Amino acid sequence: MIGQVAVRRFPALTVSTPRIEVRHLAAADAEAVDEVFADRQTQRWLPLADASGQIDGRAWCTELARQRRDSGDGDHWAVVRREDQRSFVAADLR
Repeated sequence: MIGQVAVRRFPALTVSTPRIEVRHLAAADAEAVDEVFADRQTQRWLPLADASGQIDGRAWCTELARQRRDSGDGDHWAVVRREDQRSFVAADLR
């Protein structure tokens, strides 16, 4: 395996309970992601915020989070409250 790197890829999964659903991010989660990325307290813990400037929630939900998942760099999840279908964003899992 000279010159190749093994990548640990996160599995695709969805977790559902009567009150919430945990799933991969989707374009519909962009507004919730924008809120998280705009929060100053949260920005302290985001490894990408300083290097990339302001991150666009829609791009994150449709492209960037998938790229991180595919490369093995982490995975991002939406937690959806069934009561009102409101999305909350879960942490980067590594």
